[in-house]
Amino acid sequence: AIMAFSISILIIWLITNFGNSIVIGCVSEILEGRRLEVIKSLKLTFHLSGRLLVVSLVVGALVVLGFILLIFPGLIMAIIFGLSTPVVVIERLGALDSLRRSKEISDNMWWKIFLLLAALFAMFVLSYLVAEALSIILYRYYRQILVRHVIRILLITLVEPLYPISITHLYYGLRWQRVARPLPSVYEERYLPIQEAKFCYYCGQLLPYDALYCPNCGRRL
Repeated sequence: AIMAFSISILIIWLITNFGNSIVIGCVSEILEGRRLEVIKSLKLTFHLSGRLLVVSLVVGALVVLGFILLIFPGLIMAIIFGLSTPVVVIERLGALDSLRRSKEISDNMWWKIFLLLAALFAMFVLSYLVAEALSIILYRYYRQILVRHVIRILLITLVEPLYPISITHLYYGLRWQRVARPLPSVYEERYLPIQEAKFCYYCGQLLPYDALYCPNCGRRL
């Protein structure tokens, strides 16, 4: 029984990680104005599978350890490293670099990540309660345990994609805010006039006003 439970947990963990990564890749393509190619997102996910699983394992271990010690450290770990999966998929960074990048993006923006995670948690709890209520009602009529499991799976399946979709939107929103912050005076003097310059939406590189490609990351603007 313990072996079967462990195997089921492992399978759920793998499916959840791969599924979230595929959705993040698809949402990223849409937000960046590119044509959505599901096959491309699948190939990218499998290519980055090692990094994604390492990041998920490390973040999960830190969060669980934080909750074991005290609740507050677990919340801090979840907030600081909450953007690590989008960073792996979108920026193609390694596991440790993705953790550092997530901390950098979430710096001074922790409350936005906290509100998003709290809202998603509330929605998951609500969907589970609704599934339980519906399963109990229908069980009285059909007397089938399978009906209860099917209802749970359907409702959770409908709510699950909200996490990767919303976390990807938040990632882009926070990254845009960091790029749009006012520059230090030394930086402004070096690249005057500011009115004749623009920034790469992907890496923040300062560009000429008529640039079509970023010389730093190669992205088309």
